[in-house]
Amino acid sequence: MLTQNQQTNNSAFRSNFSNHNSSRIFGLTSASSYEVFPLPVNTSVQAPYSENYIPENVKDTNINTYWYNPSFADSLDIQFPDATNVSGLYITTHYEGGAPGVFYSFVVWGMKYGGAYDQVSEPVTYYVKNSQILTMPVIRLSKPGAFLTLKLEITSDQGFIAINDLKLL
Repeated sequence: MLTQNQQTNNSAFRSNFSNHNSSRIFGLTSASSYEVFPLPVNTSVQAPYSENYIPENVKDTNINTYWYNPSFADSLDIQFPDATNVSGLYITTHYEGGAPGVFYSFVVWGMKYGGAYDQVSEPVTYYVKNSQILTMPVIRLSKPGAFLTLKLEITSDQGFIAINDLKLL
């Protein structure tokens, strides 16, 4: 059962996206014209998780394994072994729940040498139908560069976050 605060947050999230549908989502482009790379070897991925659905699953390139967190909002911290050039993210996700689907909202933050986190993407939102594994269009970074760490903030209107795979542009 949701607390009053979670119910208020859930209602606010839904109202923010009530005019969106799967053909009208902003900030996304197709990956077909871009070269996509897996996360570098020795990249560390950290976040809260549930049971065996560990954050490291997002880098194993197997879309049948995933990171799962029963939360309305959280972040996935991606720490590269060396500064890594990134111009976008390519995410595979899914939803299995009681509702017809879920709205996921993403914002990417980046940290370079000697710096603090800076927002490097515009917020983007995508709808995933129930029982669907979906490879989303590319989230292009508005401030691409060589990063030591990326933080992928994720918000869900269903209290469920799952990321199956994450690749870089």
